[in-house]
Amino acid sequence: MEQSKFMKEIEQFLKSMNGHLILIISCMPLLTGKIKNINKKINKIHSKARKIKKDKETFYTCSINNKIKCDKIKKIGDPIDKAIKMMPKDIFCSMYNTFENHISNLYKITLLTHPNAVDTFDKKYSYSDIVNFKSIKKFKNKVINDTLFSFTYKSFSEQIDNLEKKYKVDLIEKDEVFFKLLKLSLQRNLFTHNSGIINSLYLEKCREFNCRTDDEEKIDMPLHFCVGCFLDAYETIILSGLKIGQNLWRKLFKEEIDVADEVLIKTGYDLLEDGKYELAKVFLEYSCSIKSLRDQKIKKILTINKALAYYLSNDKKRCKKIISEYDWSDNSIMFEMALHSLNEDFIKVKDLIIKMGTKSEVDPLSYYKWPLFKKFRETKYFNQAMRKIGIKLSDCPSVYDIPGNADTIISHKK
Repeated sequence: MEQSKFMKEIEQFLKSMNGHLILIISCMPLLTGKIKNINKKINKIHSKARKIKKDKETFYTCSINNKIKCDKIKKIGDPIDKAIKMMPKDIFCSMYNTFENHISNLYKITLLTHPNAVDTFDKKYSYSDIVNFKSIKKFKNKVINDTLFSFTYKSFSEQIDNLEKKYKVDLIEKDEVFFKLLKLSLQRNLFTHNSGIINSLYLEKCREFNCRTDDEEKIDMPLHFCVGCFLDAYETIILSGLKIGQNLWRKLFKEEIDVADEVLIKTGYDLLEDGKYELAKVFLEYSCSIKSLRDQKIKKILTINKALAYYLSNDKKRCKKIISEYDWSDNSIMFEMALHSLNEDFIKVKDLIIKMGTKSEVDPLSYYKWPLFKKFRETKYFNQAMRKIGIKLSDCPSVYDIPGNADTIISHKK
């Protein structure tokens, strides 16, 4: 069966978002490390300078050789310092563009599969326009492209309003995250069109959209945007993109609910595996609130993962509360093991693993990899269980499905 277009789009969105994140967290430490080394060299030269007081002013003098060295070092350091200031802003703008493209791509999928969504044209077509097309298919493509073009020129709030009215669906809650997203759209526009210098239009729009502004945000002042701001923007954008995608998908493609559920579970699991626990909490809270889940088994898996997100971030009280609020009767052995693991009853976890043995539905590698067993792996009971059922990490299958071969996994080669 052909892979769902919505599934492909959401997967591509996640890859692009994580690409931006990796870029910032890998490049920034390198650049800041270089600046630290440059500052050390300059400070060393300054320590050899002589202090001179003249006419109540203080001057520092150094040898010509040291002056030349200092100028060369500064010439290298200035562009790096500039790059450190530019990078969070530039990568943020690129990341926000990824989000905008994601929304447009989702809309395009709906236009291709739900022609009634284009019943009212933003552009009028004359009879002569229509007959000039060689086929209905070409005219259809023209209408869709024109509709998308008009859609992309709307503001984010207008786009969401347009989609919600057209498809009679709530795509995103009008909460604090939504208003943060509106402000991010204004900040991207400010960086793109006004070099990040705050103007009256930006402040007016912030007031119009009920967006919070800092005391430092004043006209003609540069907009502050550091790595911390970028990371906060990343979480806001990725959560919003996932929610909008899931909500639109479930509304218009009810026959693909099973696939949408799989994407929910995989996304939550990946966040846990990557150690993004705060992000996982919010995403899994949303996932568990969805009313169109296929069945109770999916709800149980998502609830376990939600509890696990709190457990791994050391909020064991909230973890236990989540578990206690759900009916766990008629559980499979896997859910029993998950509950014992979250309750830190590791002896029972060990006993269940031994009971299931090597014929378990659990892939042997999962015992060594699953976030669910993270704390369990740190206990003596884990090794006891693995020895009892005769599984070592070296015994796990050495070949797993990998996308492409060694030459194709990395797309860019020298």
